[in-house]
Amino acid sequence: DDKVEVTRAGIRYNNQFIRSDDVNGIKFGIGVFDVCCHIDFYTVAIRGRDGSEINIDFKKVLRSKEQARKDLVATVDALFYHLIPGFSTRLAKRILAGHDEPIGDCWITSKGVRGTIGALLWKGEVIVPWSELRYGTSNGHLAIRSTKTKNFTKNFEVRTVWNAGIFEETIKAITANRG
Repeated sequence: DDKVEVTRAGIRYNNQFIRSDDVNGIKFGIGVFDVCCHIDFYTVAIRGRDGSEINIDFKKVLRSKEQARKDLVATVDALFYHLIPGFSTRLAKRILAGHDEPIGDCWITSKGVRGTIGALLWKGEVIVPWSELRYGTSNGHLAIRSTKTKNFTKNFEVRTVWNAGIFEETIKAITANRG
């Protein structure tokens, strides 16, 4: 049986361990693959600074969806309690120091979110300032849009895009650490 432990020190999954200070990526969520057969995914992934990864799939062959969901929720709750506050603060400080952080096909910068709009020959890059940025999560997706820049709307699945599930915490940490 798999063993998952989340503490202030870090996350342990069986024999793997990533210290909380070394975490540099988190993604989690529920997904469905339904092309030829129905497969559910209940996953958490943690990436370490050295490139190591812990990938946990709570939906094992003889395990119910209900149990997988319970275990996923308990693990994500523990991440939000023990690891995410410190990680989002470190991420925010890095961003404020001028190191842009990727989120899907965009970048979180000290001035806002940088991304592309348009397609093919009409493609351009914009920075949406924090004051014009709106975001929210629904059904496992993070939606980001601009109140002024037309056509700047981004949608990221929190289960597959690193740090999309902690976007709000990162933005709050940027606001709190902006001096």
